Amino acid sequence: MKVGRQNSPLLLHKKTTILSFSRLALQTMFLQFGIVKTLTIEFANQT
Repeated sequence: MKVGRQNSPLLLHKKTTILSFSRLALQTMFLQFGIVKTLTIEFANQT
């Protein structure tokens, strides 16, 4: 029982870490997309 109790928080921590990492990756992707979009608009305005 003691091992199971110790293992549970570790599994939960791993889950939340993966979740936060995927969220960070999504934010980075959206940020990069926004930058590219902005640069494209700026370039289009210059032309």
